[in-house]
Amino acid sequence: MNRKYDLQNLIAALLSGHKMSLETVVTRAGLNFEWISQALQFNAETIYRFRMDNNSENTCDYLSEPVLKHRGTLVYSYTDSTDFSHPDAERRMELWFLDDLTPVVISAVEFTDADNNYTVVYRQVRTRNLDEIPKEINIVPSKFVAALQALSDAFRAVPIPFQEL
Repeated sequence: MNRKYDLQNLIAALLSGHKMSLETVVTRAGLNFEWISQALQFNAETIYRFRMDNNSENTCDYLSEPVLKHRGTLVYSYTDSTDFSHPDAERRMELWFLDDLTPVVISAVEFTDADNNYTVVYRQVRTRNLDEIPKEINIVPSKFVAALQALSDAFRAVPIPFQEL
């Protein structure tokens, strides 16, 4: 199993419904799948069903149980709607790549208070089926490629420690 080629196949499958092929993505954006693969491992985090982050001093953040057993990296998201009765709420669809390169679409609802002291996010898995992902999340190829490029660039910018032998 080679993560680089598995990642290429996964991205090709996600873009298969669009006119942009994987070869076009590679030549136009110059994506480095080795760096993206490493960035996915480096940035992996536990995906919590409910999370409250508080910016105030002397307070605790709250984390509920994980949504999935695997850790993942948020790769792409789009705002589904902000048409709530609550003006500080945002509903979005998120595409996560798990440690084993399984794609997952998660719906998230985020609330922030007026003073930005705390943020509450609730997440729920929508689908893990590769065939259903394009129906669940509206992938815009140029934005998706830009998100992958940003992930790769952020990883490349991390200083790599080395030892002199």
